[in-house]
Order: sequence, then C-alpha cells, then structure tokens
Amino acid sequence: MRAVFVDKQQLSLNVYFWMVPDTTAATGTVHLILQTQATNMGSLTDNDAFPVEWAMALRWGLADELATGQPQTIMARCEAKAKAYREALEDWDVEDADTRFKPDPRGLVSARSFR
Repeated sequence: MRAVFVDKQQLSLNVYFWMVPDTTAATGTVHLILQTQATNMGSLTDNDAFPVEWAMALRWGLADELATGQPQTIMARCEAKAKAYREALEDWDVEDADTRFKPDPRGLVSARSFR
C-alpha cells in the first residue's frame, strides 16, 4: 500500500506518493476524486461547475414536487427517482473512519499570577 499526500495550493493540486512506485506499480492508474465548490453564476451565459449528480437530484426533486395532481403512476415514479438520487448524494464520499475525542492538554493547565 502506498501513502498519498495531497498538497492543495491556490492555483494547483500537487499529489505526492510514498514510497516511490516500482516499474510494475508505475504502469497503473491513479484516480483522484475532487470535491469542489459550485461557482456562483452571474448570468445565463456563464459556465457553471454544478455536478451532474446534483443536477439529476435537483431535477427529480422538482419533478416530485410538481407531480401533485398527476396520475398515481407518474407521482410514484417521480417520488422513487427523487428519493434514489437524494440517497445517492447523501451516501457520496461518506467516510467510515473512527472518530476519537481526547482532552486538549492546553486546557488542563491552570493560569496563576506571579504576585
């Protein structure tokens, strides 16, 4: 298993690998998953960075809201799709890492005056 360090800079993203891969491992592929903030749009002609997965969840969520009064099959389909896309977004990149809390040792020191 190789260790990976990602150095996020303002204008670049540097990825470092430890230990240096040998000739067999160097022929493999590295997959980077980036989480970026969607840019604010100023006009309709601006390019957005809105992810496709979010657009699909938004589309089916809106369809579910607008399906009121339609036949039951359409309402059920829109509700099922909206739920499936929302759950897919909520499950995206959820870490299973343990969380541990420990006291901050700086808070255990009492302040005393030297008078």
